[in-house]
Amino acid sequence: MAINVCLTVFEFHFLAVSNQVFKTAEGYQQFYSLYRLGLTLTAFSIQCFFTSLFIKTTGLKNAFIALPLAQLVGTLSMIIFPGIVGGVGGFSLSKLTQSTIDESARKSFQALVPEERRGRVSMFMDSYLFAIGTVIGCLATGVVVLLGNQFNISTYFYVYLCIGLIACGVAIAAIFKMRTVYEQSLFNWRLKRRQRGKAILDKLNL
Repeated sequence: MAINVCLTVFEFHFLAVSNQVFKTAEGYQQFYSLYRLGLTLTAFSIQCFFTSLFIKTTGLKNAFIALPLAQLVGTLSMIIFPGIVGGVGGFSLSKLTQSTIDESARKSFQALVPEERRGRVSMFMDSYLFAIGTVIGCLATGVVVLLGNQFNISTYFYVYLCIGLIACGVAIAAIFKMRTVYEQSLFNWRLKRRQRGKAILDKLNL
């Protein structure tokens, strides 16, 4: 959820700074088309040549830290370079990590969930957490922008970037917490599956 809060903040800042630089519809359309093309090609290359190697090398439970760390670097780059360079660079780093390493890690993790729970877990991770995080990010960013415009504060973007920074910290803390119970959770799933299989065999007198 914290990751999606940060993604929402990033996307708003990206759109805000790019709109300030490319003020005409034609110029912005050309910029955004080239940006999407570059992002897609880069994501395809990372997915083909790097993602599997990264997850295999670090392990699945450690791969989840990639996106929060990328968002932390992205947030700091946006704070240090508040213009188009920091906005595009930070947002691109976050989106690339999300669509390659993080998405592959999530799908691999969901494949480990027992079949009777997999649908609910997938829906919770991919739908509910995403929606809640996006709503919180939109509300927080909207309040900051409204107050900044109301009081004529031109540097209000630092406030919502700090919100993104806090969200990164929460996400990193949650990942480390998850790592401490990851092995035990997998053991419980496998143990319950074995117990269920043994119970079926006992009923069949096998």
